[in-house]
Amino acid sequence: MSAVNPFEGLNADAMAAVGRLLEIARRSDEYDTSYDEIEGLIASWRAVRGDDAFDHWRWWIGEVDGAYGLDFATREEAIAAAPAAIRDGYLFSEDGRFDLIEARFWNDTIGPEDDEMPFADRRNHETLSIEAA
Repeated sequence: MSAVNPFEGLNADAMAAVGRLLEIARRSDEYDTSYDEIEGLIASWRAVRGDDAFDHWRWWIGEVDGAYGLDFATREEAIAAAPAAIRDGYLFSEDGRFDLIEARFWNDTIGPEDDEMPFADRRNHETLSIEAA
């Protein structure tokens, strides 16, 4: 793919149409044979959209170096919820540690091939313990 972004300068309607086409392409049977090309187009399309390509920031708690499963509007809400999550059976780690991260997803409907949705962007990662929460 050339260094020029092919989606630069398109109006909002054209960008929405491209998004729908990329979603269809990713879900098609031909996706396996043109994976890199389609992924490159998706990345270029999202880059042109800038900050509009992202969903809102949320605070997530989850397993240390593992999956995140619970999200909250604020850091304080996330930390306060950790002890209750463990009581409800959400096991973070054997020693009561959990990861806290502020992250956001892409706001389009182009999802990954598997069930796990990777964060589009993340910041403010730390590992805490239930005792400290």
